[in-house]
Amino acid sequence: MLNVDSVEAVLRTDQGQVRDHNEDFVAYYEPVGRADEVKNGWLYLVADGVGGAEAGEVASQVACEQTLAHYLADGQTSDPAERLVTAIRRANDELRRMVSEREIPVRMATTLVGAAILGNRAYLANVGD
Repeated sequence: MLNVDSVEAVLRTDQGQVRDHNEDFVAYYEPVGRADEVKNGWLYLVADGVGGAEAGEVASQVACEQTLAHYLADGQTSDPAERLVTAIRRANDELRRMVSEREIPVRMATTLVGAAILGNRAYLANVGD
């Protein structure tokens, strides 16, 4: 079953009532045609930078962008769940490397939720609370 004409998404975040800025980040990929849908499906990601860490908004953006990039680069994996988990792990590796290479140490942390829709199945992954 293909979903090219039937998936509608609304992407939205809220800074909440405690912080003076929004540490959330949303990224997504929607296929441009049927062949792209069969290969990559639909991918939606939301990350919530951990409050109290100095750069939660940076961590959430990097986590989403890197997960998206790794997911799309790994179009050969046949198991969508494995592909999503691998992309998240690679994004985590990128984020950890980025933090370790900074001249001034900054604490960064984020949660991440991802949903990949391929055919008539949704694959979900969650990191953090």
